[in-house]
Amino acid sequence: DNVAAAREATAYVVAQGHERIGLICGTATSLLTKDREFGYRAAMRAARLDIADGWVVNGDLTLDGAISATRSLLNHEHPPTAIFCTTDEMAFGCLHAIKTSGLRVPEDVSVMGFDDTRYAAVSDPPLTTIRQPAEEIGERVMYRMCREIEEGKSSVRGSNQPELVPHRLIVRQS
Repeated sequence: DNVAAAREATAYVVAQGHERIGLICGTATSLLTKDREFGYRAAMRAARLDIADGWVVNGDLTLDGAISATRSLLNHEHPPTAIFCTTDEMAFGCLHAIKTSGLRVPEDVSVMGFDDTRYAAVSDPPLTTIRQPAEEIGERVMYRMCREIEEGKSSVRGSNQPELVPHRLIVRQS
């Protein structure tokens, strides 16, 4: 549930005292990042916090895109004190851009990632992120596909029903 996970991630950042929270999201065609943006916006609304024009930027789901997006956020008239990235890869680019601009994480700008990829725990600083159990999700998808192939799609009841796999907020040092 990308919406709930992003809502929880943003609420955590708010609970840390941040009111100016930027978002680096993916392309407009990515359902994954649309859901994560929706969760971010819902949490900001729930906290009665404004989202300034220019605080939601496209990082193209890439390291370089996130570096550019972070520079845009840091140069904003009212730069955010925290940045939520809808993927860890973009969070790594964000960390890099913050540091190369002479700022410190988390002292000057906090960063939240999403996915808990294998490098999140060893980034500098270790990345606070949302853990999605990718292996479990992959196994469930594969099981459903195999079952549909073996039994025929029409005979599998509820095969179009979504399964929600629980996420976890992983608090580290960013």
